[in-house]
Amino acid sequence: GLKTVANTTLLFDTMHFTNCTLPVPDECKEGQRQCKNGVCVETEKFCDFSNDCGDWSDEFNCESYPGRCSFEEGLCDYVQDDADDFDWKWRTGSTDIDGTGPDEDHTYGNTTGHYLFIEPSE
Repeated sequence: GLKTVANTTLLFDTMHFTNCTLPVPDECKEGQRQCKNGVCVETEKFCDFSNDCGDWSDEFNCESYPGRCSFEEGLCDYVQDDADDFDWKWRTGSTDIDGTGPDEDHTYGNTTGHYLFIEPSE
């Protein structure tokens, strides 16, 4: 079996990634758009907060996409309903309850970015 050691730091000198290359530039097919680096990705992958192109160009000029909100400046056009039984929490970092919420936000991919969260019910 595996042995777990608390407070352990692993250091790697050499690491090799297999099958982790970026997509190769190609002629785009129907339903695809071309990235700045020439790579083609599915149209629905543009402006989804994910680096599908490999150069982040699929995340540029996304202000006009409906519902596009990084939550870094607040709730954008979303409005908290005062008549419901739960409230959205605007947060950074981890949540107060272990095992709930994201480990990182969708904008920066770390604990400094904001996200919306609903506390779980008991």
